[in-house]
Amino acid sequence: MGFALPISIAQRTVPQLLASGSVSRAALGITPAPDPVARALGVSDGVLIQGVDPGSAAQQAGLLATRRGLGGIVAGDVIVSVQGRRVRSAFDLAGALDALGVGDAVEVEVVRGIEQAQPQRVAVRAVLRAEN
Repeated sequence: MGFALPISIAQRTVPQLLASGSVSRAALGITPAPDPVARALGVSDGVLIQGVDPGSAAQQAGLLATRRGLGGIVAGDVIVSVQGRRVRSAFDLAGALDALGVGDAVEVEVVRGIEQAQPQRVAVRAVLRAEN
């Protein structure tokens, strides 16, 4: 059985494997909402943030998780781009992060307040941390 992977990934991971025996991947520290949950909250494009890990890059950047409010469920931020790369799904988000490294400072664009009449597009800066 054989596997193929892009040379850019091999160039980044092989030195890590040789040096430490493991690979450290860059992460924002979020839990994306499952597609049915996102659709139920009106998100059809982008990645709805279901949860933000404590102490993560996402928390430090001020990204908001989906939460309970007085009127019911309040949708969290919806990630729509990372470093200018369009994010339409969790798969796109993983691909964008795979191209980056731990410690990289990145711009994450989100849509905030999707349940409001006029949601806002907000750009935040996050310093990526190692995936747990």
